[in-house]
Amino acid sequence: ILLLLLALLVAIQSPKVQTALARRAVRALEKQMDGDIRIGSISVKPFDAISLSDVVLLDHHPYSGEGTAPFDTLAQVSNLSARFSLKGLLPILWVPDRHLGSYIAAQSDCEIYCWPGRCIVHDSFEENALDFVKKENPNALVLVHPEAPASVVAKADYVGSTSQILNFAKKSEAKEFIIGTEKHIFYKLMQACPDKKFIEAPVVSSAGHCISCANCPWMGLNTLESLIRALNNPDSHCVHVDETVRLGALKPLDRMLSFSADLKSGKIVL
Repeated sequence: ILLLLLALLVAIQSPKVQTALARRAVRALEKQMDGDIRIGSISVKPFDAISLSDVVLLDHHPYSGEGTAPFDTLAQVSNLSARFSLKGLLPILWVPDRHLGSYIAAQSDCEIYCWPGRCIVHDSFEENALDFVKKENPNALVLVHPEAPASVVAKADYVGSTSQILNFAKKSEAKEFIIGTEKHIFYKLMQACPDKKFIEAPVVSSAGHCISCANCPWMGLNTLESLIRALNNPDSHCVHVDETVRLGALKPLDRMLSFSADLKSGKIVL
């Protein structure tokens, strides 16, 4: 029963469920007021707010004063937002990156416990060295991945995922950027913005040698040669897991992909 209750609490916070609940609440309010509520769109910021855009309240029985034209619009607003909090209701264990978990916790009212994991690339970016590079490049915007330490994130002009950093650089009118994420993004950045300058954010060093040098060794294992070998010999590169494990692992992946699809389509606005 406890597990079912926890599952219900989590499900209630999903954007699709929140949107459905919001529409049901609107329908119930219509019956109480004996009128119509017309809504242009409903957007959900998970764990934070529900926003209703282009809201119009219509009365089924409009009243018209003597000598005036009939009217039926009770109220009209361009945007209406309802905020809610889960603080103290459902603690969250954030796995695996502690810096990303702390960043998310700072954006919400949820009680979040962060697993002490870290990305060796993003964890290596250093605040004081970043200040030095910023002084040398005063016109550059600092773009940082949220898996970097909070002290580095606090100095960023923009915080986002790898793809979000790429999109920001493409749309920005700025011509210089200091990039605080895995260094192989520079190829895509320079390919997309050949007229702009990209500078590597500094990392922690020991005796003059950087620890990761902003280079992920595991991502580096994916080479063109290894990809060709895998495509030519698929049987020798298959990973087999128990069906129960596969189905269990598929659920969060499907939810993640569904969330991304809703975000791109505009159903969710962050």
